[in-house]
Amino acid sequence: MGDRKARKSAATDLSIQEQKWVKRAIREGIDEGIAEFKKQHKAKVREQDKKLKKALAKAEQREQAFIDKSETFAQTSTSSSSKIIKPNLLPWFLLALSWSGFLAYVFL
Repeated sequence: MGDRKARKSAATDLSIQEQKWVKRAIREGIDEGIAEFKKQHKAKVREQDKKLKKALAKAEQREQAFIDKSETFAQTSTSSSSKIIKPNLLPWFLLALSWSGFLAYVFL
């Protein structure tokens, strides 16, 4: 009977050691998986940040180009403001002429 107990305790010891080994292997696998996930997540966030920075830079360039065009348009419109006044007088002159013609027709 003593021999059986020795064999049984040896088998239990092996199984306990195997269980510890399996638990350690599982724990290491989980830790490696978490580390890999964190690494992938960090790379993904970095890529998204790069895309965001590129988009912001493009938007800023567009805004700057729009501002430049607006300034250029404002400069050209102020320099040619005298040209704009002359054509705007023509409709008013024609209106006054037509009313004076109408009044002359009615009262004469």
